[in-house]
Amino acid sequence: KSEEDVEKIVQLGGIAMIAKSMVDHPDKVIVQAEACACLAELVWIDAKSSEQIVGCIPLVVKALQRFPTHAKLQQMGCGAFRAFSYDVENYESIAQAGGVPAVLTSMVDNPKKVEVLIEGCYFLQNILSIPDTSPATIDQME
Repeated sequence: KSEEDVEKIVQLGGIAMIAKSMVDHPDKVIVQAEACACLAELVWIDAKSSEQIVGCIPLVVKALQRFPTHAKLQQMGCGAFRAFSYDVENYESIAQAGGVPAVLTSMVDNPKKVEVLIEGCYFLQNILSIPDTSPATIDQME
């Protein structure tokens, strides 16, 4: 688990393979959940990889929407958004894909799933910690 490993995964087409698995298996919740977790892990290990991963953001949104009350998928999807949100460069892609409403909906639909709520709160905290971001800005992202 190093930046070199992430670079190899990117160079070998790993991100494209993750995206393809999400597209090819939209009804397999385990594929969707693990793909979300993998994307988040790649960003955690090497933030530069988020440049390659932003194209997968709409796939994470679709997974959250397809399985609205599957706790593990919701946790992993919100966790992916948490990871994406550490880089302000990803905010436009998050907004365009409907990431903020997807995370908020996940939190509303899973009010007793602590892990989902934690990941969602970290995501929102990251979005709001940027000086130019306000609740009004979040409204614009919806």
